[in-house]
Amino acid sequence: QWIDDKLKWNTTDYGNLSILQVAGHEIWQPDMMFEH
Repeated sequence: QWIDDKLKWNTTDYGNLSILQVAGHEIWQPDMMFEH
């Protein structure tokens, strides 16, 4: 199991926000092309 304490979400840093809901189209996804 990999745990990085620097990547933890601290709710007190964000107004006690503990849940973040984002639509799939709002998340950046890199363009990928596979060549065979």
